[in-house]
Amino acid sequence: MGEYFPGMKDIPANLDTRAFYMNAKKMWADVLANAPKDAHGDRMNIVQSNPIVSGGVVTASDIADLKLGVSGSDPYIFRDCEQANGICASGSLERVRQDLFGVVPLQHQVDATVFLNWQLATWSGVANPFGYTRGQKAVIQPQHVVWYHGSKGVVPLNSISFRDTPILTDDWFSIFDRFGPNGTDAAVWGQLPVMKPR
Repeated sequence: MGEYFPGMKDIPANLDTRAFYMNAKKMWADVLANAPKDAHGDRMNIVQSNPIVSGGVVTASDIADLKLGVSGSDPYIFRDCEQANGICASGSLERVRQDLFGVVPLQHQVDATVFLNWQLATWSGVANPFGYTRGQKAVIQPQHVVWYHGSKGVVPLNSISFRDTPILTDDWFSIFDRFGPNGTDAAVWGQLPVMKPR
């Protein structure tokens, strides 16, 4: 499902944001309850892109109880994970993803905007295969995103896809050779997003 977001401009002054966020849970429950099922009683994964979890209205427990998947589009790294131990800030979407790994489907459709704009990440000091130290700023690269969301990364996910844009696809084979199954760094640093056994 596309982002459930009120936008940044033209928001009515009397908008009850708490009610707006709570309505997301009602909408998800309705979609999930009415989704078609196959002959075995199973349904496809239903995933919400960038659910709003700030403010504590929607929690990781809510998402887990609904069995709703979580996705994203902007591949920021370390935005809410500044601690050297790799634990993300409570109430952040990254922390929700950490808490839900292996519980609901977690994915990322990586958009190119972050890379085209040469966005910087401030590294937390968590051990990483690139040698970045605490407080160091570096331009976010696709290989950083793959490791960050990989099986031993800071915020592991189950799957990741990259938009068909040269800035994302040109280096894919070298990234796969490094972090794919049996990649040169996969044993030590983990491999690109994989399903976690339940």
